[in-house]
Amino acid sequence: MRNLLCIQAVLPSETENALREMIEITRGAILAFEAETNAMALKQNMTLIKFTEEKNRANTRYQSAAREFMARQEEFLDFGGGLISELRNLQGDLKNKARLNMEFWEPFLPKNKLKKSDISANDRG
Repeated sequence: MRNLLCIQAVLPSETENALREMIEITRGAILAFEAETNAMALKQNMTLIKFTEEKNRANTRYQSAAREFMARQEEFLDFGGGLISELRNLQGDLKNKARLNMEFWEPFLPKNKLKKSDISANDRG
């Protein structure tokens, strides 16, 4: 008997609701990156641990939603409207927040381990 992995969808099946959910997930990821970056800037180590965990959860959720979004990209682009523009703007903001966050982490990472590919997942925005 095969062990089947059941993957639960992050985005609703209805196009407009899926776009709205993707927007909210993106906003959540932005806030999580900002919170972690601020904790690093202020050298708040205990808070940093909490925010890093939250950022990792938000980023994992965002990445799952982004995969679903890409699989349904044509559907969303056909829907068009202001929601797509809003999402594109938020993805640009997320890209910038992720880049800034990585700049704060860079001094703590081994030089040979840090590659552009490490931040490329959020650069696709």
